[in-house]
This record gives sequence, structure tokens and C-alpha cells, in this order.
Amino acid sequence: MKKIIEVLRLHLKLNLSLRQSSTLSKISLGTASNYVNRFKEINIDINEFISLNEIEQEKLFYPKNASDVKSQASKLMPDYIYVHNELKRKKQTKVTLSLLYEEYKEANPNNCYGSTQFRDYYSKFLNKIMV
Repeated sequence: MKKIIEVLRLHLKLNLSLRQSSTLSKISLGTASNYVNRFKEINIDINEFISLNEIEQEKLFYPKNASDVKSQASKLMPDYIYVHNELKRKKQTKVTLSLLYEEYKEANPNNCYGSTQFRDYYSKFLNKIMV
């Protein structure tokens, strides 16, 4: 929390640039930017935030509510049996794993895995059935 307070103090109280604040605090510019953006989200005055003890600052800065943390459980697992059967018919249908991923993504636009995760889970599925 000390680095966070230092970046916020330098940037918001002393009006230094984000780059200067990150350099003086010996952290990356991206990390400093994340700190400032997160601080702006909690909508509290910098002086009030600095006056809080470290535990209260941490609770404000890193809330532990389940709704604030994006859960992987909300993602819909693809039907890999269907995917596998479609790929087995590849010569007839000219289907690829990428096309099947696009089909999955169109069917589940808000709760789908990314392409890499889709392929990784398919690979794990194959390892299970090939044993």
C-alpha cells in the first residue's frame, strides 16, 4: 500500500505527471496508471484516503465482494464431444477448430472462453479420451 499511496500523492497532490510519479516510486508506468484509475473508481478525496489506516485503504482499494471479482465459473464450457465429432468429419465438412470456435462464440457472446482457452480445453479433452 505504501507504493500506491506514494504514486497517488505524487500524481494527485503534487500534480506530477504519471510518468514522473512512476519513476520516483520505482514502479512501471502501467502499474502507476492502474493505481490511479482504481483510485478514481472508488470516488474518495485523496486527503481522506491518505488519512485512513492501511487496512481501511486496502479494503477500499481491493474490495473482496464476489460481484467485484469476475468469475471463470460464469463462462460456458463448449460441448467438446460435438467439436470432436465435427472435426472427425473434417474431410466431408471442411470444418476447422477455428470455425468451431467462431460458432461457439456466436452462440455465447457474453460468456465464452477466448480462442486460446478454447483450444487448451479441447487439448485437455483429447488427452482424457485418448487414455
